Amino acid sequence: MSNMRCVKVVKGSNGQYYNIWYDKENDEFYCDCISYLTRRKCRHIEEVKGEIMALCLDNIDEVKENAIKEMPSSLNCINEMFESPLYNNSEIVGLYALANTGKSFFILQEIAYLESLGYNILYIDTEGSALKMITKNLPIFRERFGGNKKGKIYLEEKRTLKELMKYFGYNFEIVKKSKETKVGRLETNYHELKNCEFEEFAKKNKIDFVVIDSITNVIRAEIPSDVQNNPTKSFVEGRLMSKLVDVQGKYNVGVCVILHASMNPSNVYDTTVQMRGGFATRHNLKRLIYIEKPAKKDYKD
Repeated sequence: MSNMRCVKVVKGSNGQYYNIWYDKENDEFYCDCISYLTRRKCRHIEEVKGEIMALCLDNIDEVKENAIKEMPSSLNCINEMFESPLYNNSEIVGLYALANTGKSFFILQEIAYLESLGYNILYIDTEGSALKMITKNLPIFRERFGGNKKGKIYLEEKRTLKELMKYFGYNFEIVKKSKETKVGRLETNYHELKNCEFEEFAKKNKIDFVVIDSITNVIRAEIPSDVQNNPTKSFVEGRLMSKLVDVQGKYNVGVCVILHASMNPSNVYDTTVQMRGGFATRHNLKRLIYIEKPAKKDYKD
């Protein structure tokens, strides 16, 4: 009986009052009216279930209003495709394409738009090319969106995997085993730091949106291609993605991760574009966008 509790007292058609009980362990309702005792069903329970469901729906709307932050893409067609604003604080967006397709250029347009709406953005560059691109093109995008700079854009450069992991709160290094033991195998030495610079920055500057451009670049640079499926790679991706998920929950930020893509190098006839990144990355990306490489470099394409 410890799981049973009375959720409502109802008045029957005969003028008598009956108790509606709820068994939490078995998720069942009980009533002490004669109809339920003899037929195991009564209108009292159906009425109470309807009221409880209505209360739950009201609570869901309240939770959504208070807890879910949604931020739109600058392209309405993308928002319409997902039937909601593209970015939010509970789903990580993944953006992938072949090299020189315009991934970084597209995300720059996105953050300029979000800046004009009053959001603060943290752009984490791992490739070393963001500063030049931003300096050249950000003024153009700002003018396109009305010249409003209600929010702020912050740029962080983390050119190596060790730098990026430290920024995310891990003292980390990869140790290559000698050929006398296991050829091509890797080991990871790491420990979690007391303070996470990434989290502290997001909290201090009230960051609303985070971009990592790209998460696969530093991993591929550090871990040789012949051991890309090594557990070390999965471990690194898992730590990075879990930190992003954690920050989303703590500080209500949207996240977009940019990834490389490639075709099958062993089959020149296979033109299928495959996203880089292992299981941990794919598991945590809830919304994916693929940018097709245009046939010509023209605005209409």
